[in-house]
Amino acid sequence: MMRRLPPFALLAALASATLAVSAAAGARKPEPTPARVTANGFTLTSSAIELPVDEPFFPDSPDGGPKADTINADCTACHSASMTLTQPALSPEAWAGVVHKMRDVYHAPVPEEDVPAILAYLAHLPPKAAPARE
Repeated sequence: MMRRLPPFALLAALASATLAVSAAAGARKPEPTPARVTANGFTLTSSAIELPVDEPFFPDSPDGGPKADTINADCTACHSASMTLTQPALSPEAWAGVVHKMRDVYHAPVPEEDVPAILAYLAHLPPKAAPARE
């Protein structure tokens, strides 16, 4: 009759075996990941992409313009400030369309009374509002 080990004992034995193999490997460094792998007629190629800086919150206007409190409270519930700040310059009418689409189509939790403050902030954005990269 075979005796069953409790699950924790089996896990401990497996961990010990893993540590022993790792110690035996010792100073050996892991092989670098190849840039290209081919198997069964398929080739996978590694790529590197640089993503834009992701600013989580909208900054207050540096020139004393609209404050960012309302837009931070309402819009960053769904997306970061960078999602907006990296857009091309839009007219106030275009921003109004975007805000209404967010509320009406995507059901963004933006109270109607907050819309004017959000639109004032967006209309005050400089043409190139993307945050500077460091």
